Amino acid sequence: MQHFQFYKRLLTLCLLLGMTVLLGGQPAMVVAQSNCLPLCIANGNVGIGTLTPALPLHVVAASNAVAVLESTSPNSVLRLLNSGGENNFVQLGNLSGRFGVRVAGGGEVFNILPNGFVGINTLEPNATLDVAGNIAIANTFPSGSPGLPTLNVSQEASGHIARFVSKGTSAGLFLQNQGGESHRVELFNQPEGRFAVIVGGGNEALSVTRNGFVGINRLVPDATLDVAGNMIIANTFPSGSPALPTLNVSQEAGGLVGRFVSKGTSAGLLLHARGAASEGVVLTNQPDGGFSVLIAGGTPAFNITGGGLVGINTTEPHAELEVNGTTSTRVLQITGGDLAEPFEIAEADTIQPGMVVAIDPDNPGQMRLANTTYDRTVAGVISGAGGIELGVLMYKDGAGEDTHPVALTGRVYVFADVSNGAIVPGDLLTTSATPGHAMKVTDYERAQGAILGKAMSKLEKGTGLVLMLVTLQ
Repeated sequence: MQHFQFYKRLLTLCLLLGMTVLLGGQPAMVVAQSNCLPLCIANGNVGIGTLTPALPLHVVAASNAVAVLESTSPNSVLRLLNSGGENNFVQLGNLSGRFGVRVAGGGEVFNILPNGFVGINTLEPNATLDVAGNIAIANTFPSGSPGLPTLNVSQEASGHIARFVSKGTSAGLFLQNQGGESHRVELFNQPEGRFAVIVGGGNEALSVTRNGFVGINRLVPDATLDVAGNMIIANTFPSGSPALPTLNVSQEAGGLVGRFVSKGTSAGLLLHARGAASEGVVLTNQPDGGFSVLIAGGTPAFNITGGGLVGINTTEPHAELEVNGTTSTRVLQITGGDLAEPFEIAEADTIQPGMVVAIDPDNPGQMRLANTTYDRTVAGVISGAGGIELGVLMYKDGAGEDTHPVALTGRVYVFADVSNGAIVPGDLLTTSATPGHAMKVTDYERAQGAILGKAMSKLEKGTGLVLMLVTLQ
């Protein structure tokens, strides 16, 4: 029966062609049944449902579907050929419910699954659009049109809007402008789940680890922000706005709020105005753990050693505060009791704080223990007795370590005896025959030029310490 219908339609087509020829190319029409569309051939075009076919095959129907190609096998294909023949074909197919496009010389390049997933160069797409290979998207905007993105992905709900999956150990997104390879930027998910940015085909310029550490020119950052290289932070404030700090670091809890780490033996922080690096200030952590401040690229003007000694204009202070230069102050408060100068003393082994010393005539610039009464070479008292610390020490370079501070003025405790009577506050004191001791003045004529100071406490018997105000006369 199927063969009969086929031959019937073929005979009808042949009759129609013959009638067209007999009519001199005028349209001919044959209607086989009342419910069939008319078949018409005019000027070499075949029309179904139309008397004026405009193309070699022109179908017009009142329903949505205008043609059905049906195969009795699982696959149904439509092959389109041009003048190139079989070498240039394009084939559209229903492949077991999957739509596929195949081109000559290759496999299926385009597929649509029943679930709507579209695959390019893949038979089994795993997403709405699954591309196995590179994607190039180009867009040229008409002159004067608004610049719209070449690729625009959007969704109504929040969440991920795109996903790029690699079959390898890393996944990258390659961004390149018209500058070519040297102007490209690469975004990578590296094997350890680390995000990296590579610029111009060079090394990784930005790295973000899985724990949230960010490295600039550092593959493995050791802090929340780890920069290997110089960092410039600039801020321009609008006219009339309050001047806020360019870099503001704060935290709710106490503790360190900033950390600058150097891989070398020292670390420095340079502060300078724009374009004036040579006039800047450098804060440096020295190799020994000390701190230095350099002004305008010169030698360190301020130093703190690893031991806590502070030096101004000296890199090697020998005291808690050492100033190499002139000091000016409106008020200077000294907690010690006297002003002293260091001297070498002949009897150094027997010297104690509080002992009276006199000029050594045999050794210019040195002292000796005073051991005669009313000695006009008397020079002062060794500082530090009775718990009164030295106040000011006039020190000069080259002074030996075996020197002793001799109080020249101020308040000190002095060893004294009552060989010339008990001592009461207000008594003038001079040298005693007891080595290193003072006594009360009773012969004021002999005391001229030999007065050591004035007693501020009493001594009733024997020997002991007396508080004295040094007033050499």
